[in-house]
Amino acid sequence: MMTGKTARDRSAGLNARGRFALDVVALLILLLVNNPALTGIPMHEWLSLGVTVIIAVHLALNWDWTRQAAKRLVKRIRLASTADTVVDAILFVAFVLAMLSGAMISEILAPLFGLTAAGGEMWEGIHGPAAYVTIGALSVHFALHWRWILRLARGIAGPIAQKAQPLEQSGGVA
Repeated sequence: MMTGKTARDRSAGLNARGRFALDVVALLILLLVNNPALTGIPMHEWLSLGVTVIIAVHLALNWDWTRQAAKRLVKRIRLASTADTVVDAILFVAFVLAMLSGAMISEILAPLFGLTAAGGEMWEGIHGPAAYVTIGALSVHFALHWRWILRLARGIAGPIAQKAQPLEQSGGVA
């Protein structure tokens, strides 16, 4: 019997809800990272390192889908699949550029790892725009996957509402 999980899902122990939670955490961290004035440079760099790991896990967990989407792009089966693949490619390149340029201008993490950041106007000129393109492409990525996000959120909210129901029926006393 097929459960809809890929071999990679089973081996990682993450179902759709787990992947969704991972994606939500990545989104929240990316939103924080995108405002270094709010977090300060040290937290900006640590959160950037953490979200890089989360995005790498996201890509690994969804690699089978990415590979299949690339095959569909080559075959030009569906316009939506093509748009999704293009958006994902832009998102990937922008994210890598933001992380790489961030590492090159790092003031906190590079010295902790015994590295000297290259600095320079070129890397600073790449870092901001790449971060903005990442957030923009991520927004489009979410828009393209909105039905899946909504369906999963409703599925998560259902069990939560059922657990809360006994409290409501008993007048709020457990």
